[in-house]
Amino acid sequence: MASQILENVEKVLRIPNLMLIDLSKNGRFILFISNMSGSYQLWSVDMQENSINQVSHGEQRVTFAEISPDSKSVVFSRDIYGAERHQLFMAPITGHVQEEQVSKLQDIRVFDFAWSKSGESIAFTGSTAEANFLWLYDVASRSHQTLYKNKDWVFSPDWSADSKTLVVSAKTTDKPRSAELVFLDVTGKQTEVYTPKPGSENSLQKWHPEKN
Repeated sequence: MASQILENVEKVLRIPNLMLIDLSKNGRFILFISNMSGSYQLWSVDMQENSINQVSHGEQRVTFAEISPDSKSVVFSRDIYGAERHQLFMAPITGHVQEEQVSKLQDIRVFDFAWSKSGESIAFTGSTAEANFLWLYDVASRSHQTLYKNKDWVFSPDWSADSKTLVVSAKTTDKPRSAELVFLDVTGKQTEVYTPKPGSENSLQKWHPEKN
C-alpha cells in the first residue's frame, strides 16, 4: 500500500509545468516554457507541421522570451552567472539550430523586453547595483545603450507602430502606490512622463497596433 502511494506521488511530481509565452505574428508558432527536459527551457509548437521542438537547452533556466516580428527567431534571457546576472540569447523558432549568446551585459538583472516592430532593436528593462534602466539593444551590431535611468523600478516596454517611440511603466514619484507612463523618442531621446491622475498606478500599457 505504501509503495503504491509513493509510486503515485512520483508520477504526479513528474508531470511537467507548462506556461504559454508568446504566439508568432504569422500565427504558425506557439512558444512555451516547460521543465519537461529537467530545467525550465523554451519549446515551440509548429501548428503547420504539427510538431514540438526544443528551442533552448542547458541547465540555466530561461527567465523571459519573445518571438521576433518576422516569426523566425526567439530572443530570451537567462541567468548564466548566478546572482541574477543575465545575458540575452537568440535561437530560431524551429529549434533546429543551437541558441547563441548575443550580449555581453555586465552585472545586469534583466526584467523584460520588447522587440521593435521593425525587428531592428530590442528594448529591455533591468537593474544594476546603481539604478533601474531602460536599454536599447541593436540586433545588427549586438550592442546596447542606455535610454532611461530611474531610481525606482522600470517595467514593460512597448513600441509604437513605426518603432520610433517607446513607453514604459515607471515609478517616478515618492508616492508608494503610483506608477507613471514614460514615453521616449528613440531617435531624439526625448522623455515625457504622463499620468491620467496623480498617484494612480499605470501599468501593462500597450500601443494601438496601428497608431504611433
